[in-house]
Amino acid sequence: MPTLEKLRYLNMLELHEEGFIGKEMFCCGQAFANLEALSFKKLNNLEMWKVGEGVMPSLQRLEIQKCRQLKNLPDRLKFIATLQELKMDSEW
Repeated sequence: MPTLEKLRYLNMLELHEEGFIGKEMFCCGQAFANLEALSFKKLNNLEMWKVGEGVMPSLQRLEIQKCRQLKNLPDRLKFIATLQELKMDSEW
């Protein structure tokens, strides 16, 4: 994640299956400044996702599917004013 979050022009990110294999994901600082769409699918090991202040200020769409170990969403998501669509399945 530290490498991806520094990609200045990244506007869409999809992490599916083996795209992220850790248990904890941290996004902090001025990460993902231009990211508009983020998708997590079948990240079977992901248990915790933490988002720091000011992260993903342009996020419009978030999709989380079949992330069965993920315990909850980061509290900071509610401060992303640009978020228009949140899609989750019952098995997230």
